[in-house]
Amino acid sequence: MKRFLGLTALAVILIAICLQAASWQYDRHIKRSSYNSLIEANLDRPLLQETQLASLSVEDISWRELQLTGYFQPEKEILVRNRYNNGEYGFGVVTLFRSNTGKNYWIDRGWAKAGPDAKTPPKTQPIADRQVTILGRVHTDRIDRQIGGTLFAVPNGSGSSELKQWDNQEQIKTEPIHLDLIDASDKAFVPLNPTLVPVLSDGPHLAYTFQWIIFSLLVIFGYGLVIREDLKERRSG
Repeated sequence: MKRFLGLTALAVILIAICLQAASWQYDRHIKRSSYNSLIEANLDRPLLQETQLASLSVEDISWRELQLTGYFQPEKEILVRNRYNNGEYGFGVVTLFRSNTGKNYWIDRGWAKAGPDAKTPPKTQPIADRQVTILGRVHTDRIDRQIGGTLFAVPNGSGSSELKQWDNQEQIKTEPIHLDLIDASDKAFVPLNPTLVPVLSDGPHLAYTFQWIIFSLLVIFGYGLVIREDLKERRSG
């Protein structure tokens, strides 16, 4: 009897774990699918102006194109490690932009090839502080959350785990969005290797959901076999 109860308890626990894992993977599938749908829909929506940002929700502005007029601040630039372009290692280049409204935005200016060794900074595309109108793709996640722990500041090389800390150090306040630079009225500022829209995929989460369900069925099947063999032994005994 104790063996039967122990076996049943183990089977119930394993089934519960499998179903919980299946539920978690399915939830991830739904969220990722919804996010991909949002990206696809917003990429085709009309161009945003800066004055619209305050009145729209995160879902309404994420991944849409935004036009800003102002000045880049070349002295406030960040290099992001572990960026690849066609399989070649390099850095992402993130530069502060101050719009004519007085607001500050981090702008991802694309990819730069790494230097010949770890001590040599990459050669980034030159940028100046003259007025320019830029077109960028909006990201509503804080940039420091996306690249925290993978950046260092230029030119002095003093690193920070979060751009928020760097903001505090420089005594500036940046907006809770950042942009991928797409185009600029001054063609010298147009990125040679822009940050591209990611390939949209729902990933393996739905397949993993079914996998965990199959595991739970295997536990039930195995439990049934053990019980059947146990009953056979009892009858033969």
